[in-house]
Amino acid sequence: AVKESDQYHIQFEGPLPVQTASGIISDVDFDESLFVSPRLSLLSKSSGKDVSDDLTVRVETNESVLEYGEKLKILWSQEGEVPKGSKACVTLRRKTDEKLFAFPASGGTCLSIAGEEPSRSVTGEIIRTSGYDLTPGDYRAIVTLSGPSVGGKFGGVLATAKSAYITIGMEKNEPEIDAFTAILDGRSDQYSPYLFFQWKTSGVSACSIFMNDRVLMTNLATDGSKLLSRNTANEDYGVDFKKVNKFELRCQSAYTEKDSTVSEFKNVTMDSNFVESLTAEYKGYMNDNLFITTQDISKIDAYENCELNAENNPEAEVRCTWGSNTIYQNYGKG
Repeated sequence: AVKESDQYHIQFEGPLPVQTASGIISDVDFDESLFVSPRLSLLSKSSGKDVSDDLTVRVETNESVLEYGEKLKILWSQEGEVPKGSKACVTLRRKTDEKLFAFPASGGTCLSIAGEEPSRSVTGEIIRTSGYDLTPGDYRAIVTLSGPSVGGKFGGVLATAKSAYITIGMEKNEPEIDAFTAILDGRSDQYSPYLFFQWKTSGVSACSIFMNDRVLMTNLATDGSKLLSRNTANEDYGVDFKKVNKFELRCQSAYTEKDSTVSEFKNVTMDSNFVESLTAEYKGYMNDNLFITTQDISKIDAYENCELNAENNPEAEVRCTWGSNTIYQNYGKG
């Protein structure tokens, strides 16, 4: 009779699972008269083959937690004899829905066995593809011994055993934002300096940057940096800045199927060069003589007025200030 080990529950299961073209396991047709449960002696009579009455199987794995791309080795030991033409097939069974997957993914493994074979193993890479959807979670490795086929029919399960649970594709550490920087940069374009963003993460798949709870940039790499001017923010992203702005780096977990994200926040105080809505005193000088002064004008309006006066007076030297900053200067053609 089939025995139970101290560590694993030995049971009869049938029909024997086999791999389809997509890599998912399905059941094959079998002759009910050959499927034996719970006594192996019936199988011996119907198949005419000898099966040891002390046949047992024990299964173990080399790892209990694995990431995608790592190698899993499934080992099993057999006590007792099986007839020539028997097979040992290896599968992974998902805990959540009991779905079976051939292992390894590249074709599955069914080994021919006969007589006494005390120790066997298979090794394969943990992968996840559209045709082999090995989602993150807990799995058992299952080894099933089946007898030789009779008349083209499935030979019946001789014994099967399962391992303890293996955790696949679940992050060993929680997704984290290791660093996030948001500061004003010293470089500038025509009107304003740049904002500089830099970030570094672990265990995430993609990141986005939000400004004042509005999305600013999406589909960012998990590690990287970006320069952003106010003009680009206006034209490409349709946003403008306040005096103090809240920036959020929000990243999606790389492994969890649920909407799991991590965030980090930075507040950045803008100087007057960066904020279009701020106003200051504007003064224009032509050949060092003050020709215009205006209170409470935006930097862009001041710049455009100064540029217009310079175009209308090409022979003159024109210099304009906005607040304490010189925003325009030419040296004329005179």
